[in-house]
Amino acid sequence: MNHNFDERVELQRGSKYTKVVVAGDSNRSVHSFIENKTGNLLKAASWKAPAKGVRFNLLSDMDELQNRIDPYGSYLYKITIR
Repeated sequence: MNHNFDERVELQRGSKYTKVVVAGDSNRSVHSFIENKTGNLLKAASWKAPAKGVRFNLLSDMDELQNRIDPYGSYLYKITIR
C-alpha cells in the first residue's frame, strides 16, 4: 500500500520534554513527547502534556519500537514495555 503523506515532523525542545509535532498543510497535532533526560517516549494527552505511562525508551527499546511503529501512532496505544 502506498501512502502519500504531505506532512512534516517538528521537534520543539522544552526544559523537561521534547514535543513531537506533526504538521500538515492546514493542521498541526502533537504526536508524542520525549523526556529529555531519559529518552522515554510518551503518548500525548494534550497539546501541552504527555499521558501517564512510558510507552518506549528510545535508548533501550529501539528494536521493539521498530517492530511496532506505524505512520498513525497506534503503537502508542498498545501495551507498554515499562
